[in-house]
Amino acid sequence: MPKVEIYLSPFCGYCWKARLMLWRKGIRYTKIPIRFYFGFKLPTANFKEMLRRTGGDGTIPQIFVDGEYLGTEETLDELERRGELEKLLTAVPNPITKGETRHGSR
Repeated sequence: MPKVEIYLSPFCGYCWKARLMLWRKGIRYTKIPIRFYFGFKLPTANFKEMLRRTGGDGTIPQIFVDGEYLGTEETLDELERRGELEKLLTAVPNPITKGETRHGSR
């Protein structure tokens, strides 16, 4: 399984939608937290890294597969609709440690 990373917030409905899609397919992923304060994303190291990796897209969730930028939950929806999501997410063996989370947005 490829390594999947998601920049997300627990208060984001779109993030939960993406997480649910991956969960239903049995895909494990690394959560990279983005902090919110009254609806605004705080300029933490994780947020700045996300902006750099996405080319400036500040929306969440942002999803990466094996280090390559995939997109948002809308991208997952589109790939699922076309029947391509499962193939993409099961293509290469690369297990993620259960419950792996990246903390660094203090």
